[in-house]
Amino acid sequence: LHYPLRRQRQMCIRDRYQITGVLSVFCLGFTSLSTEILILLIFQILHGYVYHQLAILIAAFMAGISLGTYLSLRYSSPKLVLTLRQLLLTHLAIAVFTGLMPFFFKGLDNILNPYFHKLVLPIVFVFITLLAGGLGGYQFPLAGVVYHNQTKNDNMGILYSLDLWGAMTGALLLNSFVIPLFGIYITSFLLAGFNFFILLLVVIVLIKKNTNL
Repeated sequence: LHYPLRRQRQMCIRDRYQITGVLSVFCLGFTSLSTEILILLIFQILHGYVYHQLAILIAAFMAGISLGTYLSLRYSSPKLVLTLRQLLLTHLAIAVFTGLMPFFFKGLDNILNPYFHKLVLPIVFVFITLLAGGLGGYQFPLAGVVYHNQTKNDNMGILYSLDLWGAMTGALLLNSFVIPLFGIYITSFLLAGFNFFILLLVVIVLIKKNTNL
């Protein structure tokens, strides 16, 4: 009688980790591309045109992903509990970042110095885009560790496809529905709320794991 119960318990733990990893990666793709779109739109609003800076901002975003992934692989812990805590902190950082980003740029826009808008503000956009990509790049390996911990499956194609599905969903929803209907501020709050939801899920998994120890 004990063996089926223990097997069922192990399956529940495995499913909990898989769901956390799946939702985290989907949220990553959704939030990362949505944040990039918001940054481009805010830049266009403040400057009137974005095409001369488009390649630089996209390059900064991709560079941030590469840097964040390197730091995650370099400094992440092999212990699952510590990985879950890092994933929690990463979602918290992304939620705070997306929620405060429009207010940050609004404050910069209130600076009346024309040289600041012409010379300094584009550089600030590059660093903000680099940070946005870095947070997403740091999160992906952590979610992969959580997902594959109980499955012992090294196939990363599943998570990569979820990342792409999240990015596609975010791009379609934001451009066609969310931003035109709610505006940039509400959109940033929705992205922050999505990450807070995943954050709460990670907290639940952490509590359950500590209870099982």
